[in-house]
Amino acid sequence: MDARIETTQTLLSQTVDARAGLDKMVEKAEPEFRPIALKLRETHHQHAERIAAIVTAIGGDADTDGTVLSTVNRTVVSLRALFDDIDAGAMDGVRDGEARVLEAFDEAIEAHDASRHRDELVQMRTEIETLLRDSAQPG
Repeated sequence: MDARIETTQTLLSQTVDARAGLDKMVEKAEPEFRPIALKLRETHHQHAERIAAIVTAIGGDADTDGTVLSTVNRTVVSLRALFDDIDAGAMDGVRDGEARVLEAFDEAIEAHDASRHRDELVQMRTEIETLLRDSAQPG
């Protein structure tokens, strides 16, 4: 398989998995954390659509189902909500998940030569980094 297709599909799966965890997190989030979770979830939703379009444009068959990790992410968030609040303290777990997404972006970006698709991937990666940086700032 073409490295561009393979790495971009992996990125799509990672993005869908992250969104799945955030779907449940938004549902269970404390009011002060909910806006951060909503923004991350919406960003992943938009990115999944854009990444799927790139996979298709470069000749792949975009799989938007994610991996088994989607189900695991939902389950972990649900279990955590039973014992603990889903609040700003949950950002450590979110950051761990986002680190995997950023690594997948890096691999997909590296696989693409200079092109509008590569530029779009770089832009999406920057959006995630900005959200994470902004969510770390107090207030």
